[in-house]
Amino acid sequence: MLSIAEETPHGPVMINDQTLTVIEITWSDGDKSFDVYLGDNVTGVCLTNDYSWDVMPTEDEMRTLLEHATCERCGDVVDDIDQDCRLCPKCSHYNDTRVIL
Repeated sequence: MLSIAEETPHGPVMINDQTLTVIEITWSDGDKSFDVYLGDNVTGVCLTNDYSWDVMPTEDEMRTLLEHATCERCGDVVDDIDQDCRLCPKCSHYNDTRVIL
């Protein structure tokens, strides 16, 4: 069974006035994956709960991820990045045009 051998933070990266941190995960078999957090990986919101990148995401990819995780009405980050849940917890707006990556 695979386990995490090491987590290396990269950042912070400022995109659209938001602070993002990329966490490089090295697995016990040597493979790597990359997750993106709004804020940091301790107190922040993981924007890649359902998947990870195989390579370091570009700033454009992180910008797209952040835009798709943001409520169309109030601009708050919808922290449940899930295809079945597009309801903003702050303003209760249903984000019907938000594309889930």
